[in-house]
Amino acid sequence: MTTWYDYMVRASEHAGSDGDLWFRYLYKVIKDKETKLTTDDVEQLLKNPNLTPFQKVTLQDALTEGTHTREHVLQANRKSQPKDILKLFREGNYG
Repeated sequence: MTTWYDYMVRASEHAGSDGDLWFRYLYKVIKDKETKLTTDDVEQLLKNPNLTPFQKVTLQDALTEGTHTREHVLQANRKSQPKDILKLFREGNYG
């Protein structure tokens, strides 16, 4: 097991029942092209009694291609394109 495993165990304890905080931890370890967790890490996390059922389900979904949870986590890591507010206002696209 890696230090990322330990990080996620501590994260689960810190987040507790706070789903938003748990997702912030997921954003840190799951990226578009990689995940910081090994397969063994994930298996051990899913067996760990410190993680809540919600944390286990969202972790598994965030690592599964094609799920809404994975898309949510990946989208949060992508840079958003800034909007030209004045241009939108001039074009009448403001409401």
